[in-house]
Amino acid sequence: MMAGTIHRLPSPDPAIMAEMQVAADGERFVVFAGQAATSAQILPRPLRLSGLDPAARYRVFLHNSEDSPPQSRGPNALKHGSLVLTGRTLMGQGLLLPVAWPATMWVVEGERL
Repeated sequence: MMAGTIHRLPSPDPAIMAEMQVAADGERFVVFAGQAATSAQILPRPLRLSGLDPAARYRVFLHNSEDSPPQSRGPNALKHGSLVLTGRTLMGQGLLLPVAWPATMWVVEGERL
């Protein structure tokens, strides 16, 4: 990751600040999404990633799913295991993270298949 690229990810929720680090060879990435304050939005919005190969498939998982609060607005696939999605989907539709409390951070890891 030291020779990779850092992408600041725009969030539709101003309470979330996020960045993504992509390895130089594009084989791995990590996303850090911090919940800085209480969200004014009732539901989390998808976070769109960047810097991926649109045609590639990626396995993504929430590294710290055990930090999920008991409150929820329904099921969230990332809380229960890994997902396999295309780069096009991750950059276009985004990734829906679980509900978070202020002063917490989600860590999502991904690898190209």
